[in-house]
Amino acid sequence: MATNGLFVGLIVLLTVTQVYTTCVIPTALQGTWDVQGRTNTLTFTSSMLVGVKLDQFPNIVFNCFTHSGNEFVFRSNLEELFGVSVKIYFCLDFDQVSSSEYKMYELTHKVGLYYEDRARAFLLSDDPNVTKADVCQLSRSTVTPRIMIKR
Repeated sequence: MATNGLFVGLIVLLTVTQVYTTCVIPTALQGTWDVQGRTNTLTFTSSMLVGVKLDQFPNIVFNCFTHSGNEFVFRSNLEELFGVSVKIYFCLDFDQVSSSEYKMYELTHKVGLYYEDRARAFLLSDDPNVTKADVCQLSRSTVTPRIMIKR
């Protein structure tokens, strides 16, 4: 009987651990935002970001992949880039100024010399091994934040 209790206890512990590691966007960030320097709005739900327009991918939905404090990594579903299957990642950090204003720091390197987009594409085979450090390559001190105003 003690073995059955231990087994049930481990299942409960694993289930609770999974709940705490889920990436959830804070309620204060959820909603639609106008972003300085962008012509489109960004919309955050509890687990997704909609409205990011990258050069090759104008209508991607990004899922919250992981976070630490106010730093969030977002990941796309499977996309095709030059005939290769990839997932697109990028990293954002937020500072709340007021209930309707945030500073947004884009912490991923620019795609290239001629693009302003800040994202990384990983081959599908690399996807299981991607870490926050692979995507959040910059620090707040090296980027200029964009102001976000809630609609």
